[in-house]
Amino acid sequence: MAWTNLPVRCTQTGNAQAGTQTGLFVRVFLWEGERLFTEEYFSEEILLMALLKEKKKEIINGFRLHEKDTGSIEVQVAIISERINYLTEHFKRHNKDHHSRRGLLRLVGQRRRLLDYLKKNKIEGYKTIIDKLGIRR
Repeated sequence: MAWTNLPVRCTQTGNAQAGTQTGLFVRVFLWEGERLFTEEYFSEEILLMALLKEKKKEIINGFRLHEKDTGSIEVQVAIISERINYLTEHFKRHNKDHHSRRGLLRLVGQRRRLLDYLKKNKIEGYKTIIDKLGIRR
């Protein structure tokens, strides 16, 4: 049965309990021809997506260089560092999630390249962001 290119509708059914865990329960409806398939997911990370937008705004406000700055290297490094910290906590609970681990390694490499560029071109900015983020480098 091929699930590609099917119309998908997701609905959130509210709080639910799965065993001893509590969190958000999501029901996904998949259509194939005339048949409707339902898949249900229990995820505590759905709530985090809404929180990440607010957290990202806070990070941008904390590291921006001027009022309209959303993409300077300092802001990018701060956002990537927050994602790295989140994934590090994720792996404490889900140690066999190797696909996300590859994403973590990519983020670490990207942050390293941005910090190397910052160190080469703007040493003051490099030192301040290292101190603010507490990165050992």
